[in-house]
Amino acid sequence: MRSTGAIAGIEGKYATLDPVTIAILAVILLALFIVVAWSLLQTSQSKTKSNGNGQGNGSPATNGSAREPEDIVQMRRTVESAMNDVSGRISTMMGNVRTYDTALAQHREGIEAAGSEADIKSIETRLLHELDQMRLLNERYRDQLTAARVTIRKQQDEIESVRQEAGEDSLTRIPNRRSFDRRFVEEVSLVERHLDPLSILLIDIDRFKEVNDNYGHLIGDRVLQGVAHVLDDARRQHDFLARYGGEEFVMLLPKTTLEQAEPVAERIRDAVEKAAFKKDGNTIHVTCSIGTSQFRPGIDNLDTFVARCDAALYAAKSKGRNRVMREEPISRREY
Repeated sequence: MRSTGAIAGIEGKYATLDPVTIAILAVILLALFIVVAWSLLQTSQSKTKSNGNGQGNGSPATNGSAREPEDIVQMRRTVESAMNDVSGRISTMMGNVRTYDTALAQHREGIEAAGSEADIKSIETRLLHELDQMRLLNERYRDQLTAARVTIRKQQDEIESVRQEAGEDSLTRIPNRRSFDRRFVEEVSLVERHLDPLSILLIDIDRFKEVNDNYGHLIGDRVLQGVAHVLDDARRQHDFLARYGGEEFVMLLPKTTLEQAEPVAERIRDAVEKAAFKKDGNTIHVTCSIGTSQFRPGIDNLDTFVARCDAALYAAKSKGRNRVMREEPISRREY
């Protein structure tokens, strides 16, 4: 009876330490580091792709080198170092768990085989000393893991900041409105220099609110990501795609007249209509409406250019959605 009571008491103290839970938390932290690293890689790839999109066909040339910016390189090194550190801690903690499991089993056998109260007391004393050492180690690991969580949050904030500066939309991973505004200025400078045409598509997902209402915002986000992917695949190499806001996307078409823009828009509309977006057992189909307009050198600025395209988009919505509408014809006297 004395041996059984001693074993139960020691196992109770051992259980309160819960080293396995700490190891599991470490694994979760490692997974978070992997997510951060993946986000960093995606940001880097997006910046490289954005650089490539501007080359050729008279579009604004950017640095064609694939060399990453120093801030990206530095964050990548920090994340990789932190991941290796957490991985090492996990291995050490799991080794400690196995060591103390073995020690507990050995002491249990010793207590059961003990011939006197003195023997049991001696084994208890040694085991409690070992448990105290383990408790100190666990407290140290808790502090280290807390510091790792702070590092993760800091890296996530820095990555989001880099994305914004790079002009990337954090949800769809395509250029954002700020990036579109910069690209518009570059394209207009080429139009004024070479007198090449420039057209624009304003693309809006039809009845997107119903997707959110019927399936929830997480599914809505998945649809936005899917549509962005479809649009990115459907665009021509020198076209520039960006998320304009909400469920609206914008595409600049360099060296493209209004008449040439229409078949491009129709091909994009058809690609969205045929796409199927799957998430959590749901298969969702959406359509889009598209307005088109052509830039008027010496007359248009960004606001007037987009406003005429938006009016065409509104007309497409009014006429039943899932269609392409061009701006109203412009009189030559306006030039």
